[in-house]
Amino acid sequence: MPLYGKVDDSPKLMLPGEHKARCISVVDLGTHKMKKYGIWLHKMMLELEMPEVKKPDGECCTIEIVCTLSMHPKSRLRRHIELWRSKVFTDQEAEEFDIFELLGVTAIINVINNNGYAEISSLMLLKSSECPERINDLIAFSLPGLNEFNEFDEKVFESLPKSLQNKIKESREYKNMIADADDEYTL
Repeated sequence: MPLYGKVDDSPKLMLPGEHKARCISVVDLGTHKMKKYGIWLHKMMLELEMPEVKKPDGECCTIEIVCTLSMHPKSRLRRHIELWRSKVFTDQEAEEFDIFELLGVTAIINVINNNGYAEISSLMLLKSSECPERINDLIAFSLPGLNEFNEFDEKVFESLPKSLQNKIKESREYKNMIADADDEYTL
């Protein structure tokens, strides 16, 4: 008689199926070394709230997309945005697309269970009027150095969950910013 062990006993929130959602956060996580491949990649996170899906405590559920900040034709970010807007980018449109424009944009998302974790498998455009009112504040955060417009916003940074702050602190941009700030005060 066989005896099989469980792969994972930890409880996780499952949200499989179609949900109305709205992008509430676009966060630049900075450049991190991918140890497995030995390369540096600029990462970012999109967070979407699902106003009709509640946690046991009554709070609105959210789901995140963490991906490389790349609009290459085969990138995950570009594919998600193209599905979301129901239109393929030209390379010039992709290069000029401001990702912060996603803040507040509504979507129908399809959530699947991927090895015990909720993951967005697809997005489709949804009229704003068809999505319930936004519950959470909109958050836009970027690190300095990405372009000439980006400045570090300490107030926004402090409003992020500690886990995101710690991830950002590990980035090359954050470490360079801190090193530059230390240099300014060195006599």
